[in-house]
Amino acid sequence: MSDILHSKKFEKFIVRQRTGQNVYKFENGYGASVVCHIGTYGFENGLCEIAVFKFDGNGCGVICYRTPITDDVIGYANAEKRDEVLKQIKELPK
Repeated sequence: MSDILHSKKFEKFIVRQRTGQNVYKFENGYGASVVCHIGTYGFENGLCEIAVFKFDGNGCGVICYRTPITDDVIGYANAEKRDEVLKQIKELPK
């Protein structure tokens, strides 16, 4: 199940890995938390849930609900959808 968390295309942007979660950080100050554990949307089917993160000057990321990508978390994402969303986040303006 951990393969759903790890994107080969975006692995150089992983800043934290722990059981059930990978955190990605992009140069534009945005990133993502990709999770797959009990209670997340899609866990039962081996799918992940993605939250858009905004990082502050200290490198702390918090969920950002105000982007053109989503105003919530994105659940039930397979690897293709995960990479599509990560690409959209990476391309957000600073």
